Amino acid sequence: ETKKCVSSNVRETGKPVKKCLHGQATKRGNKMGIIQKMDFLILNWLQKHLRGKTLDILMPMITALGNGGFLFALLTIGLLCTRRWRREGVAVGFSLLLCLLAMVGYVYAEGAGLCTFLRMEGYKVSLNTATHFSFAGIYYANVTPGSSGGQPMQIYLMSQRSIPAGVATSALTARYFFNQLTLVVMTLLLWLSNRVYVAEHLGNVIPLIILGCVVNSFCVPSILLVTFHRSWVEKIVQWGIRFLTKIHICKKPEQWQASAETTIEHFHGSLMDLVHHPMHLLAQLVISVVEMSCLMVVPLLVYRAMDLTGTPWYHVLTVSFLLFVSASYTPLPGASGAQEGGFLVYFGSIFTGGTVSVALLGWRVFYLFFCQHL
Repeated sequence: ETKKCVSSNVRETGKPVKKCLHGQATKRGNKMGIIQKMDFLILNWLQKHLRGKTLDILMPMITALGNGGFLFALLTIGLLCTRRWRREGVAVGFSLLLCLLAMVGYVYAEGAGLCTFLRMEGYKVSLNTATHFSFAGIYYANVTPGSSGGQPMQIYLMSQRSIPAGVATSALTARYFFNQLTLVVMTLLLWLSNRVYVAEHLGNVIPLIILGCVVNSFCVPSILLVTFHRSWVEKIVQWGIRFLTKIHICKKPEQWQASAETTIEHFHGSLMDLVHHPMHLLAQLVISVVEMSCLMVVPLLVYRAMDLTGTPWYHVLTVSFLLFVSASYTPLPGASGAQEGGFLVYFGSIFTGGTVSVALLGWRVFYLFFCQHL
């Protein structure tokens, strides 16, 4: 009799019972093959349509300067070696160090959220391992359209640690829910607290801000509906399997259906476990507040590193939240383009004297390079 790979929760005891699954490596290999196929399709399209001799020369140079923050490290060293600018060099170095710590805090906070959830489900996952999942998610989210590659890679990596796909999906869903809830609530609170400043300096982009708040708020009730209405999830999955069967991607719909039922059982059960543990709910919320704060404080630290004055810290932080919520739904890798263009518009009145372009470079270096190469 063929053994099936299953890992389920025994609801009477609340503790997971791990069953060794025959053929688990084959299933993981198939999932990884799908992810790699999508990745290669995207890379081949980029190579075919966006490649040029100028970019072949320019992009490696930009990457070399950005990796590890060498550009700003050299700038700091140069200022420190010059007596006239030594004071500014100390300020730049200290502020950039705080930027680095903020990005580390952002990644480790996400790891702490995953670690807390998985331990609640009985899986012994260390903070460093959970942070490894977090790093992988951030990296693949920034190199795939619509940030769609982060979660599949995280699920794959968790499966390598004998964590079922349903439990891994529920952990990522919970983290996404609390992050989006925190993002929207903090954005609205800061917007209302500084509404006069926002109206004066960002009046032309308020429709974009409203659209961003609506789009980012949509997931909150959606996840709640999915959590408390399991039948909806089952119907959506069944429709998806029928569609994939029609287009000849799904060759064995019965096996897919059985696997989907097991995944849905794990997914729904894990989320309900979280609902029944108020302290875990509070912990996830606090972690999301720390995570979002670490991410949004980077433009403020860049502002201080450039020794600029005239704009209160809470105004800079408010604009940072408004920019993120406005550009985060852009279907491009890492919301590229919208983030950079939005920065020039949103922070144009804050980084004065022609410093906004330098600030943009510093901000993206810390987010895209430091966050992925530490």
